[in-house]
Amino acid sequence: MFMDRYDPLNLFERIPSLGMQMDPVLAQRDRLLDHDEMFQAVKADLSKRYPQTLTVGRHSTPVEGILRMLVITHLYGWSFEDTEHVVAASLVLRQTCRIYAEHVPDDTTLIRWATLIQPATVQTVPDHVTVLARQLKVTNGRKLRIDGTVVETNIHHPSDSTLLNDGVRVLSRVMRTARQVAADAVGWSQAGLAVGPDGHPAASGCCGRGGVEPGAPGGSGQTGQGWDEAHHGRGTPERRAGCRCAEDGVAARGRPDPNRR
Repeated sequence: MFMDRYDPLNLFERIPSLGMQMDPVLAQRDRLLDHDEMFQAVKADLSKRYPQTLTVGRHSTPVEGILRMLVITHLYGWSFEDTEHVVAASLVLRQTCRIYAEHVPDDTTLIRWATLIQPATVQTVPDHVTVLARQLKVTNGRKLRIDGTVVETNIHHPSDSTLLNDGVRVLSRVMRTARQVAADAVGWSQAGLAVGPDGHPAASGCCGRGGVEPGAPGGSGQTGQGWDEAHHGRGTPERRAGCRCAEDGVAARGRPDPNRR
């Protein structure tokens, strides 16, 4: 049979000689968890464990104790097994979790109950905190700061050389994309924007000077013999001797120059 809570009992009054008091942080959370709407939402989830959980069977661990022990588990980052042992050994945590002098539920019991609480119910906790903070004028509640969990993944070690290699690889991909976009937008020839597989501009023009065709964007604007003289005048005698422009009539696009450093 489902139970809401144990009968209230103040352990500190039972042992006044110890002079024990609740931790200030726990005292704030104790008042925070005294919220009936949140309590009823958790109870509705836990009551779905079995068809007749609310009516028949032996008494279960009270909803209040389960809720508070789960909060303590997440507050301190303990495992369920650690939570069981620490709460059982601490009068302060027994009082905070409203377990009092009763039996502390096992870690397996906490796990089974925890899996029944739905994400929408868990969201009621930060929502309630936000409402209280706005009422107390601690915050305006317009921004939300969230945290993430770092999960180990199978990646290579980020050494300097691998980071540089990754940078070159990404920049090469960006340059290839930019080449296509520029060609579509301005009408540049693919040869005039050639990029090698390593991301460096590929040598173009028969003399290794990256010449462009007459009248093409970025060209000299010269045509005919004037362009031919301007084009070949930039190369060395050896390059001009091996030039195939005169044979082909156009610049040999994309052919790498072995003499170029």
